[in-house]
Amino acid sequence: METNLLKSLSNYVTPELISQASSALGESETGISSAMSSAIPTLLSGLLTNANDTNVIDGIIGLANSKDFDASSVLSSLPSLLSDSGNKSAIAAGSGMLNMLFGNKQSGLFDLLGSTSGVKKSSVSRLMMMAAPMILGYIRKSGFSAGSLVKTLFSQKDDILKAAPTGLQALLGHGTKLKPEVKEKIKDIKRPVTPTPPPAKQKNKWILPFLIAVAALLIFYLLRNCEGEPETPVVRNNVPVVVEETKVDVIEPKVDLVDVTLPNGTTLNATANGLESQLTTWLANTDNVLDKNTWFDFDNLLFATASANLLPESENQLSNLVEILKAYPNVAIKIGGYTDNTGDPAANLKLSEDRAKSVVAEMVAKGIDSGRLSAEGYGQQHPVATNETEEGRAQNRRIAMRVTSK
Repeated sequence: METNLLKSLSNYVTPELISQASSALGESETGISSAMSSAIPTLLSGLLTNANDTNVIDGIIGLANSKDFDASSVLSSLPSLLSDSGNKSAIAAGSGMLNMLFGNKQSGLFDLLGSTSGVKKSSVSRLMMMAAPMILGYIRKSGFSAGSLVKTLFSQKDDILKAAPTGLQALLGHGTKLKPEVKEKIKDIKRPVTPTPPPAKQKNKWILPFLIAVAALLIFYLLRNCEGEPETPVVRNNVPVVVEETKVDVIEPKVDLVDVTLPNGTTLNATANGLESQLTTWLANTDNVLDKNTWFDFDNLLFATASANLLPESENQLSNLVEILKAYPNVAIKIGGYTDNTGDPAANLKLSEDRAKSVVAEMVAKGIDSGRLSAEGYGQQHPVATNETEEGRAQNRRIAMRVTSK
């Protein structure tokens, strides 16, 4: 019997867990229950949305199977994840999962779950930080591989999307059809199964053989008495059924990578038309002059939720920028941090400044003289898009840089 993801994961959301979360977050038990009922299918929907991205799915499996991640401990003490003092490795894994699945859509996602469940956005964030490690723990406990996880998700796709909150499809862009290469990869994989209990012992074992014998005699009698009559076609119940595959949109690859060659001969692997390409093209043109309006947006930086802590996925772009500065030793830059207009302006300003300083600190650690770097946070100032839509808010939450000397 196939593992039912929604049912199995919902079993961990016990009345005791709801009560403890309600006390810890200052929310009603009804609201917490509603939020958790949305959080599980939301995370599973995030996995479905990224099913064609092998880097994401492999990354999720990697988080679940990390030597620092104790699945048994996590699943047995979920309420401890509701505060920063809880299981730090589990919280970090949960944060990594949320960033892999939802990236810069997390703020809009928390808004959506908060409005549908009636709990504060900050409470939704903490609940998702608990639900994500819970799912990682279940993935590890169940022995899922990347292929078997994708196969199981797609076999239960309709149920998952039906359980997801209204509006999630528009936010995440559901409509995933497995690419041919992914289908081929998972074709022969057996899904994890739950044990099937042995059949109950039959007290009267003679009944079944007796009934079979009676049925055989009856069939023989009917056939003998039908001799000479026109033959009637027999309709059988085991006719093969052809099931049409649901037509859904294909998720295209997220980025194209190109080689960027620097004046000193160093070659970088970077996103096409990303920060590295734009910056090196600008620096190579000696006619370009310094001004305060020419900014270049980072396109591969990730931070932990509501934190200035850079995630490992940011390593490649930061290293590339360091190499660019080494190739242009006279260049100095300024890092700017920005947020959308959601939340407290003062808190947004501080977060944007902390994140900009975090980028500078990482580059100094990689060997760049601190005198060539500066940082400033602008909070919700200088939006580049409307804050009325999630897409616009996502564009406004950014880290950018400009050249201050060359």
